[in-house]
Order: sequence, then C-alpha cells, then structure tokens
Amino acid sequence: MKNQILLLIEDSIVNAKLVNALERIGIDASLYNLNCPAVVFDLLGLSSEEKKDELYALFFDLIREGETIDFSDSREELRIFAENVYESLLNRL
Repeated sequence: MKNQILLLIEDSIVNAKLVNALERIGIDASLYNLNCPAVVFDLLGLSSEEKKDELYALFFDLIREGETIDFSDSREELRIFAENVYESLLNRL
C-alpha cells in the first residue's frame, strides 16, 4: 500500500509542476488538478472527520516544495521527496 501512496504523491508533484507551468504562461489549467490528497488520506485510513483543512494545507505545501525537483533524467529524486512527504503526513496523524 505504501508504494501506491508514494506513486500518488509523485503524480501530485508532477501534476502540480505541469499545472503551475501552464498557469505561468497564461493557460488556465486548474481543471487538470488531480484529487490525489483525498485518495492518499483514504489509503492512510483517515475518516472524513480526520481530513482536516490543515492536513490538506500541509499536503499542498509539501507538494509545492517538490516542484523544484528536476526529474527529466531520473525519478529517483522524486521518489525520495515523495517518501519525505509520506513521512511528514504520517507524523501529523
């Protein structure tokens, strides 16, 4: 299950990087945001009541930090960062 969560976190980082790059050049890509946090939280076993705004804010803040990763040659750095995000989320639970 951890691998599925890590893949979703990686996808969130890649998606955020793409959406924000498109926004910077004037293309509204807000419709292309993934709903990965909700799925991640479900996989972590959180109930609806536990999915607090601050947990979503933490997720998006961490993902935003990951946008600086250059993964054009290798996804290894991306995986390492996704693991850090995963651990940060677990520490907040």
